[in-house]
Amino acid sequence: MANEITLDLRLQLANGYVEADYNPGRLRFDQSTARKAGKIQNIGTTAENLDFGDVTNPGYIVLSNLGATNFIEIGYDDSGTFRPCFYLPPNNVPILGYCIVGKTYQAKADTAAGDLIYEVFSR
Repeated sequence: MANEITLDLRLQLANGYVEADYNPGRLRFDQSTARKAGKIQNIGTTAENLDFGDVTNPGYIVLSNLGATNFIEIGYDDSGTFRPCFYLPPNNVPILGYCIVGKTYQAKADTAAGDLIYEVFSR
């Protein structure tokens, strides 16, 4: 099979003189292994691994911070050191990314523990 993953994406911005309309339309991608994992995980203020279950070769990942106050950092384990890559603001703003092969992904809450919802899909 082919084109098992479909992504509809559009980002619009209108802020005074600053305007943008990024609209690549419907994108389709292949998935070589039919696997996905996802959960709501309570993230503490020290870095903890995200649980990808049976997904051993992660590709696309979608993450959202379910909290209303604090942000959650997303990063990876670099020989025991948490390396943040980006953060998720509060109030369920979704982030889409593509995982780097061989990294152990982690999350860390800002001031107090918060819930992170995510789904990861095999490549």
